[in-house]
This record gives sequence, structure tokens and C-alpha cells, in this order.
Amino acid sequence: MANATRALRTSALRTASGDTGLVKHALPRTRANDLSRWRLTLVVGVLLASMFAGSIVAAVPRVAFAIEPQSDVEALEGWGPYPVETRAISVPRRDGDGVFDARLYIPLAVKSGGGGHEEGAVSAPMVAFGHGYLTGVGLYEETLQHLSSWGVAVIAPHSGGALFPDHERFAADLVDALDATAVAAADEDWPGLAVDVTARGVSGHSMGGGAAVLAAAMDPRIRTVATLAAAETRPSAIAAAASISASALFIAASDDAITPVDAHQRPMYSAKSSGPAQLRIIEGGSHCGFLDRVSGIVSLACDEAEIEVGKQLALSRALLVAWFRTELAGDASMSSVAWPEAALDGTTVESHGG
Repeated sequence: MANATRALRTSALRTASGDTGLVKHALPRTRANDLSRWRLTLVVGVLLASMFAGSIVAAVPRVAFAIEPQSDVEALEGWGPYPVETRAISVPRRDGDGVFDARLYIPLAVKSGGGGHEEGAVSAPMVAFGHGYLTGVGLYEETLQHLSSWGVAVIAPHSGGALFPDHERFAADLVDALDATAVAAADEDWPGLAVDVTARGVSGHSMGGGAAVLAAAMDPRIRTVATLAAAETRPSAIAAAASISASALFIAASDDAITPVDAHQRPMYSAKSSGPAQLRIIEGGSHCGFLDRVSGIVSLACDEAEIEVGKQLALSRALLVAWFRTELAGDASMSSVAWPEAALDGTTVESHGG
């Protein structure tokens, strides 16, 4: 797809410092009384976020930044300009069926001259990420931090870990996680978190990728979806893809022995008939090559890649960065990576729609 056909929003941004260090803070669990108050705040806030998203945007403190133009895949494989803070958050389900824990990755603003943080934070697009079957968020930690370091707020639910998971529920959790992020950004108890609640995306690996497709079909506020070796689900992610008008990227691995391209990602890509879609296949990649590490029971079921795992990880991270920065943040400098006219980075690419 020609870059000229992409409708991109421009950002009034200025240059951040070159500090690429990561700040990793896991907050302690909230006390019981505070947790009850926080949950009530979130329940009310989620409804308000859905109805009055514009007013929440106006209430969020803004610090405008620019990422230096990046049109090279190798540049995006490295850490971005923003330090990252991680926090634990408890998310209420909109249907009232309890709460679930999630991990939030926040890109922090830094002074243009270096030396500390400015008040507020980058106004970031937000993405909900679904983990794979019997894996958990911890196996994607570096990937999610990497995406956040490029100015994307990421929230990853810990739910969906049952032996027989409810895929539709997991998809709904991704939607609720985005709402919870929007509410948290408007809460004075969450300094440093500023998001654009209109810039919503979903992602995930394997089962979580299929759930991301289901979530995009559930919620029209989701503007884009980008998956890693997405797996067919129940209900069908392939069928759901046909109803999605948001842009979609299906990253796949040519040697995937667990969710083969022709049985999973290609049918989703082919089913999507409304709006732009892309199938990006990493040559020589494997299903487990999208994991930051392999351990426990996962290692017993993993396939093997022809290419170095580190290369597959670096490439898939770069593609996620380019996609979400282009589709959600309006960063035109990365569109040539997100929508290449010819793939020269170890991938093959197919696209349709416009």
C-alpha cells in the first residue's frame, strides 16, 4: 500500500532527550479499604470514560514530545527515548463479574535538556496486550517495556490463564483494561500517566492475539489491532475479523508449528474485508520466537526457528512500534516500516484495503 494513501494525523510535538534508561517500579498492593474505594472509582469512571471520553482527554495533563524521525527497522529494534514505569492495577469488569489484575507500562516524559522528569507525561496512545495460552504477562515483559519506551502506554491483563480459558471473556478483559487505563489517567492519584483515550489499540500473542481480534470486533472505539502469531479462538477470531473496520496487522512466523500461518493468521487476514489489513510473515520464525523467554511447561511444547530467536524478537518489536506509532500516534516517519512497499527486513508482506 502506498504511503501516500495512509491518512495520518500530525502531532504538535517537540524533541525529547536521548535518555533511553528504563525506570521499573512495581507498586505495592493497595490496602483493603483503599482497594474498595479504588474499585468504586474505576467502576464509575469506566462508565464515564465510555460516555464522555472527550472530557477526560481535556482533564489529562499534557507534555508534548517528538520522537526523532525513524524510518529504519534497526533503529526501532533498540529502546525508545522514554523511560518506562510499571505499575500494578486492579481492573473491574464492566458486567460486574469481579475484578482482575493487570500490569501497566507507562512512558514517562523527560526534560528536553535531560536531568529529571517534567510534570505530566507524554500523551500516549494506549494498547491492551493479551498473553498466550498458559504463558502469562511475565514472558512478554521486555517486549511490552520496549513498546512503551517508544511512547505507547500498554496494559496487560493477568486474566485468561485457566486450563480451559474463556476467550470471549479474555477479549472483554482487554476492552475493560483500556477503559481502566483511561480512568486511571484522569485520577489525581496516578501522576505521570497521560493518555489519549481516543487512540486505542489491541495486541497479543497466540491466544491473546485471537482475543485481540475478538476485542476489536466487540468495541468500535478500538482503532487498530496488531497481533503476533494470532490463534483461532472460540468464538472464532477468523469470523470476527470479517466485522472489523479498524486497521489490522497480522504478524506471523513462516515456521510456526503451533498456529501455522495458513490455518490461523492468513484466514484472519483474508476474512477482513473492511479497512486496511496487512499480513507480515517473518521468514524462518517460530511460534515461541515471539516470547521473551521460554520456561516451564511452555518449553515442552515449543517449536524451533531457523533464524536466531533474538532477531525474531527484535524484528517483531520494531514492527509493533512502527505500527502503533503510525496508526495511533500519527507518526508519519514510521509509516514506511509499518506499510512497506517492499519488505527488505527478513519478512514478506501482503496488504489489502485502504
